[in-house]
Amino acid sequence: MDPFSHAVIGTALSKAVGYGINFSAPENIGLVVGSVFPDIDIVLKKWGNYVYLKNHRAATHSIIGLIISSLFISVALRLIYPASSFLSIFLCSMIGCLSHTVSDILNSYGAKFLWPFYKRKLALNLIVIINPLVILFLLGYIFGNSSTGLLSILILGLYLLLRLLYKLLIKDELKKAYPSMRITAVIPSMLATFRWHFVLEDKEVLLVGEKNILNGK
Repeated sequence: MDPFSHAVIGTALSKAVGYGINFSAPENIGLVVGSVFPDIDIVLKKWGNYVYLKNHRAATHSIIGLIISSLFISVALRLIYPASSFLSIFLCSMIGCLSHTVSDILNSYGAKFLWPFYKRKLALNLIVIINPLVILFLLGYIFGNSSTGLLSILILGLYLLLRLLYKLLIKDELKKAYPSMRITAVIPSMLATFRWHFVLEDKEVLLVGEKNILNGK
């Protein structure tokens, strides 16, 4: 996801854990900073796009990287707010960092959460990198009252569940239509909510296409 989306998720989580949207609390700051901090690997662009793309969403997005990042954020904030609890700052920072990797895993690019033990990216392919609906629901939670906020979260959860069901339905249809081919990928379209792209292959053929869950085409 983009930095703004990550920050919105972090702000929503800070409200969920009881700190509201008051950025005077170090725990709140740690949570929001943590929600964008893993993308610090952008500094790798100094060595060229190849190095950056090869290593992006790897070390800084792994569980080890998230712990180190949370410790770094916590130490920095504890120096600024010496009266605050280091543990509470660390836990909030860790929640923020975890939210970053989890949200990246939800989209098509994924993240190497288990790096260096497992070096492939984990990706659920449920949403695109910039998803206006997700941001809209989260903003509804952040700025809404208890009723509208709860409704926004319920709708967001239902939306993600439907995305998962759509994907599973498409995979099932592809298996029936092309039983001899292996499903390599089923990913959401950047331009249409109900359109999905797929890649199938066997020993001789690579088939690329798209499927619209509404009209079945």
